[in-house]
Amino acid sequence: MPQYFDHIYGNMQKKIYLHENMRLKKLDANTTDYKELNNFNQWILSIGNGNTENNTTSDTDDLLDCITVQIPDDLLIKQADNKIEALVNSTFPDFKSNYNDPEYLKNRAILVTTNEIVDEVNEYMLNLVPGNEVEYYSADLISKCIDTCNDADILYPIEYLNSLTANNFPTHKLKLKVGVPVMLLRNLNQSIGLCNGTRLIVTNLGQNIVEAIIITETHIGEKVYIPRINLTTQGCR
Repeated sequence: MPQYFDHIYGNMQKKIYLHENMRLKKLDANTTDYKELNNFNQWILSIGNGNTENNTTSDTDDLLDCITVQIPDDLLIKQADNKIEALVNSTFPDFKSNYNDPEYLKNRAILVTTNEIVDEVNEYMLNLVPGNEVEYYSADLISKCIDTCNDADILYPIEYLNSLTANNFPTHKLKLKVGVPVMLLRNLNQSIGLCNGTRLIVTNLGQNIVEAIIITETHIGEKVYIPRINLTTQGCR
């Protein structure tokens, strides 16, 4: 960049810092929830600022610049024969009695690192919900774009396409039950609350459509219908 541009834009630069947690403003400062969330918020900020307590620096060449952060004991599940079961019980205590309670569900979520673990958690929790499963299968095919070779259907058979797992995509076989909580992965209709991340409870399962009630965001309690839609991805793993 020329020096005169650097001089002009250099005077316009301003660092902006985040000092306020908006979630804390929704809670009463005298409640236990507020204190716990505030402590967690301060701990996360201290990690970002590099001033957490009980840090250790690695002495190996490969990790010379790395710092190990000690996670507080109250955030750990230390002993568990079945890790998925322990994770679910910790996040969703007494799930069988509250699986269809919107207030219970909307404030809880499990975040994991891979799609494989997502499938394991979903399978375990689905088995806890009473009722019959309904299975939905995707109709996978290769996009007929200009870069597609003529032998694509032979090189990539349907069985192979069905086995692919892409980020923000459901698996080839989606299992649902009436009463299970679900989350949208796409913006379908923002005007009626069907946005990416909206959480719902399934109320009816049709052949090509799912009926559900919204439990988060701005349209809580409204009944909506989710049809089959086309999804396209350029990268799978």
